[in-house]
Amino acid sequence: MTGRLATGRLTTARPNVLFLIAHDISLRFGCYGDPRAVTPHLDALAAGGTLFENAFCQFPMCAPARTCLMTGCRPDTVQRYDIGGPEFYAGLRRRLPWIRTLPELLRGAGYRTLSLHKVLHEYEADPPSWSAPPWYAATGEVPAWCPDDFDCRERARRYRSAANRALMEERFRSLQASEPDSATQFKRWRGGPVERAPVADDAYYPGATAAEAVRVLRAHAAGREAAPLFLGVGFCNTHLPWLAPERYWRLHDGTDFSSADVKATFDRIINPPEGIVITPRSLFEAVSDVEALDRLTVRFTLSEPRTWMFDLFNHWGVGNHTGIYSKKSLEENDFDLRKVEIAPGTGPFILKQHLAAERWEWEANPDYWNPELPYVDGAINLHVPSGEDRGTAVITGIADFTWNTGTAAWNEAKKRP
Repeated sequence: MTGRLATGRLTTARPNVLFLIAHDISLRFGCYGDPRAVTPHLDALAAGGTLFENAFCQFPMCAPARTCLMTGCRPDTVQRYDIGGPEFYAGLRRRLPWIRTLPELLRGAGYRTLSLHKVLHEYEADPPSWSAPPWYAATGEVPAWCPDDFDCRERARRYRSAANRALMEERFRSLQASEPDSATQFKRWRGGPVERAPVADDAYYPGATAAEAVRVLRAHAAGREAAPLFLGVGFCNTHLPWLAPERYWRLHDGTDFSSADVKATFDRIINPPEGIVITPRSLFEAVSDVEALDRLTVRFTLSEPRTWMFDLFNHWGVGNHTGIYSKKSLEENDFDLRKVEIAPGTGPFILKQHLAAERWEWEANPDYWNPELPYVDGAINLHVPSGEDRGTAVITGIADFTWNTGTAAWNEAKKRP
């Protein structure tokens, strides 16, 4: 945005602003190099804009970091070091009457400022920032047994699967019986850490928030209002618990992730099957044992100290060198991934057939994230080791294109129309 603020008005043309915010995601986007992230729209946004690669939050917690971002002040200035509460901004303005938020400045400059769900922080009121009361998603039914507590009711309703709702009730009843005074501590009786229910996108808060954002943007465009729009859109399911519709799980392996998958993956690396070469094996040579202690806990025992071992388990280690594979898929194929005929993946095509040293045949993925893609019904990759032969295959019409070829075939192709 160009121009400057003066007497409450911008001095140049005022564009509409769509402000998207979520937290605790780290660099889990394709545009930041994560090979497993399925984030095509955000990747496209990054490709057409400015991608910050050296930006950091002011505080390692959601509410303080958001407050710093929205006010332009440090944590020591706003004096926020924890979650706080819904009345935080009222107290902040009493302590620092000069404080201004980003939407407040734009509102004073003639913008219509709207908030959808988690923009400042969840359910925090700050009337000076917004032209209308913030909108909040409210999908799902509150369980009948749920305590009459706002936080409990709002968080319990987000689970949609019968299994998680039953787990919540079981944990709640147990806690209520043993520690009645702790029954409103939702984190002690919430459901599982993940959920994959066969529901529509808007059954969960993020999908409902996105749908409302689309509705507001279309209404603003159709209304041709004179005032420009600042629309803050906050997504809340960015940390535990992770809840997502079934169709997004199908973009990946599709089996429930557990410590057994981690153990199976690293057992294969440390003790590879006969005839299989595991390239990153040397990186884990100090690992003498891998144990699955429970469904979500794995213990690695080292034969000697390795201070850099932790780096191998983050994105730049495991992410680049191996990945975690499904124990089921490994066992079904004798831990030989070359035998996997239908590989899990997220792309526009599904592997239909593989003939070793001959061809890979692909067909369009009916569950691809973009229903308008791919443009073709299928594709075939030919196994042609020689660069010259690859060029000849294109020249003779056996193949439609090749990524590289030999010099002779290249020069011959240039002679042809």
